[in-house]
Amino acid sequence: MSEQTPAEGRVAEATVCDDGSCRTSHLLVRGTHIEFVSVDQLRRYGCGNGTSKAPKECRLDPKRVPSDIRIPRSHVLVHDTTGYLLDPCEFYVVRWRGGSRRRVAPNDNDERALIDAENYFINEGGAPVPIRDGSVEIPEGPWRRVARVKFIRYRRAGYQIPFEHEYDVPVDLEDTMRPLAWRLPLPTGCVVDTRGFVRP
Repeated sequence: MSEQTPAEGRVAEATVCDDGSCRTSHLLVRGTHIEFVSVDQLRRYGCGNGTSKAPKECRLDPKRVPSDIRIPRSHVLVHDTTGYLLDPCEFYVVRWRGGSRRRVAPNDNDERALIDAENYFINEGGAPVPIRDGSVEIPEGPWRRVARVKFIRYRRAGYQIPFEHEYDVPVDLEDTMRPLAWRLPLPTGCVVDTRGFVRP
């Protein structure tokens, strides 16, 4: 995984349309430099069958168990923390369209989303991280399963170390081609907060 640390946090404006109406809000960009380790990869490297906790030596060591699914650097991991546009347990990896570095002015629909971003982008020393505004497109699919994944690895603005989370139970990673994007639907009741992925 690249050692580059993102200098700025990001929020992405997105529009979702269904049943003839469209809604627009901001999504939290939880990470960049996204990589996954599949259940098959863990087996290949002698780290269990992927259904139970991987041995300690197999965690946070991309040399011991390299990621087998690497997402283009142009893509970011987005999350609707409010559930206004998307299910809060569904994560999308989509192409980032950059904007300017500025304090985003919230509207009534997404003020909470922007507050969530400010709470998320605090660096290791407790100071706020600058936030850049941009946009993403959320595809409708069709989606196909790429792999069952056990680990996600990503970079988060304000932190030198990479983040890694091992899912208690492997989860599906899906993709679609137009535009190229990935979807990570987590089980209902997932917990993902200012610490990052917590459950499953």
